[in-house]
Amino acid sequence: MRIFANANYNFIRWRWHALIASIVLIWAGVGSIYLRGGLQMGIDFTGGTVLIVPFDKAVDEEAVRKALDPIASEKVVQQYGPKSDNKIMIRLHATGQEQGVSLDETAAKVEQALKAANVGTFKTPSKDIVGPTVGADLQRKGIWATVAALGGILIYVMFRFRFTFALGAVVAAFHDILITLVFLAWFRYDMTLNIIAALLTITGYSVNDTIVVFDRVRENERVMRGDPAIDRPRGR
Repeated sequence: MRIFANANYNFIRWRWHALIASIVLIWAGVGSIYLRGGLQMGIDFTGGTVLIVPFDKAVDEEAVRKALDPIASEKVVQQYGPKSDNKIMIRLHATGQEQGVSLDETAAKVEQALKAANVGTFKTPSKDIVGPTVGADLQRKGIWATVAALGGILIYVMFRFRFTFALGAVVAAFHDILITLVFLAWFRYDMTLNIIAALLTITGYSVNDTIVVFDRVRENERVMRGDPAIDRPRGR
């Protein structure tokens, strides 16, 4: 099925407009992140309580999330393991030194809230603590994972094409990551390991598109030597 009758669009004509819009978005986002004191870190990086609740039947994550509203405004509720296991993982932000009795109290509050909301029948949840030390280690590893991905892209593109193309690929990937971080900050999403995985996925897709474009550029360089890279109106 053909959607556009004429797909010959002059995208290069709008390159400066797109560049200016990207610069404005990035700087506005960076300024917003700076004024807020940095990105909003999730439990994975700041530490907190993790509960795995095994239900007898499948339950709705949103129902569990609403049931926990009275005891925690900031929480992460998601499916844990295979869907057939009917397990829900609940992560709550740390509220001080959570050890021993405090952890049991938090688990008891979660159980009471779920029973009061009549979400479903469940067994005694397993509980654990993600300490701030572990959170800092995960944050450091997440940053290094992103840097390593960009470094690998630079080396790969440099050997497959040339160094200038490699720089362009890294700048494009870094641009996509920055734009994503800006919108995550504006919509107040917590930085979690899932977000880091999403950023690495975006990096992969960005590089994939870039490689396709570079292949076409290399082909055109061979068959269109001497032709201008950008068509300009005559008489100028």
